[in-house]
Amino acid sequence: MNLLKKCHSKHCEESRIKILRSLRDLRMTKRVNFLESSIRQNPKISYRKMAQILDIADSAVKKHLKTLKNKTLLKRVGGTCGYWEIKES
Repeated sequence: MNLLKKCHSKHCEESRIKILRSLRDLRMTKRVNFLESSIRQNPKISYRKMAQILDIADSAVKKHLKTLKNKTLLKRVGGTCGYWEIKES
């Protein structure tokens, strides 16, 4: 990362931004994969429990779950006493 800090040209800044976005996307992918795995193991797991395990905020887990729901890969059945349903693609 030190090499990225030394360069001040527009090209270097664009490259730095791309690298940081890739790292963020990779981290999000790992989290989403973990959430999917957790749900497969325990469909009744709460988002709070997932947040505890990942050591991230509840709101971050909700955001990841919302992404999965928007892609129609995940569905919550039955509200707070319900379970998660993963739709196979």
